Amino acid sequence: MLTVSAAITALALGLGLVLVRGLVLVLVLSCCLFSLSLSLSLSLSVFLFLPLPFPSAWCRHPVPAPRNDPSERQPTVSETLTPTSSDYFSAVQAAIADALGIDESEAVAEATLLGQLGAESIDLLDILFRIERATKVKITVADIAALLQGGIPDEEFGDENEVVNDTGLTHLEKVLPQFDRSRLTEPLTAEGVLGLFTVQNLTDLLTERAAAQHAA
Repeated sequence: MLTVSAAITALALGLGLVLVRGLVLVLVLSCCLFSLSLSLSLSLSVFLFLPLPFPSAWCRHPVPAPRNDPSERQPTVSETLTPTSSDYFSAVQAAIADALGIDESEAVAEATLLGQLGAESIDLLDILFRIERATKVKITVADIAALLQGGIPDEEFGDENEVVNDTGLTHLEKVLPQFDRSRLTEPLTAEGVLGLFTVQNLTDLLTERAAAQHAA
């Protein structure tokens, strides 16, 4: 009996220890859960009550879109040229070379467009178009004709055979610095007047028109 009683007592003590350990474990878990709950509560409180930059705030204060700074814009050719700039000659050379398919070095100042450079009427229109596109200064064939004839009536500029007379020759010497009537080997016809027009003459006309455009 003593043996049985001792066994029962030992079993009771064992169960008691198990219960005690269980209670300790439960207590520890309860403490852990309480701490975790407290941490979550504090975190949630901070999250709820701290001011955050919500999208609505961004909408109220949108970031301005970047704008192109005019000071950073690259100027066009026409804006960099001045009415007295030698760069106009380069623009004329480039237009002639592109229109006629020649090298720019061939379009020297004294070369005549319709004579030495071999341009035709349609080529002259192309050259003037390219010059306008590069410099924003417009010159027409009529402008060239007006320069060459100077508003002088046809009957006063030449005779009935369309040969330029003394009045016409005097005017041409005035507007075309390179022209010298003493070098003519044959009568100058009205059709041949345009053949006197050189690269430099075109540059001078462009410079004059540009100066008037800038002054306007």
